[in-house]
Order: sequence, then structure tokens, then C-alpha cells
Amino acid sequence: MHEIERRFIARVSDAAALAAGPSRRLEQGYLAAGEPAVRVRLDGGVWLLTVKSGHGLVRREVEAPLPADVGAELLDMAPLRLSKVRHRLGRWEVDVFEGALAGLVLAEVELRAADEPTPAPPPAVLLLREVTEDARFVNQALAGLDPPAAAALVRFAYE
Repeated sequence: MHEIERRFIARVSDAAALAAGPSRRLEQGYLAAGEPAVRVRLDGGVWLLTVKSGHGLVRREVEAPLPADVGAELLDMAPLRLSKVRHRLGRWEVDVFEGALAGLVLAEVELRAADEPTPAPPPAVLLLREVTEDARFVNQALAGLDPPAAAALVRFAYE
């Protein structure tokens, strides 16, 4: 399976509009650095194991559900972790990061084909810069940042 996704650094211009759509807290951990990315995620009470490979716009992705006890154990073992709140607005997902990455907002949209035009973002979301091809803004890389590096990246994102 393939995932075709564009990703942008964003600002939220209307927090109420963002909160009006469905949202959920995501806890995720990466079991190792490097390729492929092996992620365990708690998403609204559902545990998932995901393996992703590739870089940029088109990536391979395989996802499978996990029993809760296995998911919790794998997340506990993960050396690279992050948490965020994901808001869904139409086809767009807006991730508001927590912890060391607080202040970072990434908006992403899955496309049906690599040459599909990017749909307009929701009115509450201002896209600042595309980072689809910037490996610094892949969740696995974000999860591996120590607090000073995370703060520096958040500052860089909004300069």
C-alpha cells in the first residue's frame, strides 16, 4: 500500500473552528531510528503498528491493529516518542504537537494520486510552507529530538 501525502507548517487562525471538527489525542513511539519507520500508536483507544518506508510525497505504508496489552508494551519500549492532538477538517488533518514540540502545527492532506492538485486548506488553517520533502518534519525525526533541538526546530519553523 502507498500513502500519498503533502505536509505543511501551518498556523491556526481560528481555534474554535479547529476544535469544531473531530479531534483525538495520539501517542506514538518509534521502535528504532532509520528506515523503515516502525511505529506503534494509540489512537482513540485503538492500538496500531505501522511500518513506513520511503521519503517525500509517496511512501509505502502497512498498518495492522494490535491487542491493547501488546500495543502498551511496545509503546513503553519505544525510545522515540511524541504526542499530538489531531484535528480533522474535511480531507485535511491538522496536528497540534505537545511536549517539547509544543507550538508546532503541521497540516497534511492525503491525495488520491501524486499529480492530484492539493485541495484548498480549511479556512481556519493558514499554510506557511510545504515540508513534504523535508525529512526534519517527518514524525519519526520529530520524535527523536531532545527538548533543546525540538524548541530550536519549532522556532525555525515559524521564522
